Amino acid sequence: MFLLVPVSALLVQIVTRRTGRNYPQHLYFTLHVHAAYFGLLAVTALIGLLNVKTLSNALSLIGPILLIAYTLVAFHTAYGGRWRLAAGRTVFVLLTYTVMIVTATVITTVALSR
Repeated sequence: MFLLVPVSALLVQIVTRRTGRNYPQHLYFTLHVHAAYFGLLAVTALIGLLNVKTLSNALSLIGPILLIAYTLVAFHTAYGGRWRLAAGRTVFVLLTYTVMIVTATVITTVALSR
């Protein structure tokens, strides 16, 4: 995922092209959102070490919702506009980024299996 951060910043730049911001500002925003996501993964891993199945299962269900909500609020806070616009930006960036991660994972797995 870390290698795809610059590409993610490019996606953010595409959906926010009329804001007048430059690429390094989008990169900073993307790094911020990734840091929040990795923080959530760290908390999830620590809770997993406690072997509390109920808490671990709840966090695995709530985690993606928290990620989407955090990204939505981050878009709205950083770039302004209506909530509907922030939601559209969030959906486009997260869906496209997910497709890119899956594609990169498949390509890497195929390349390493040869």
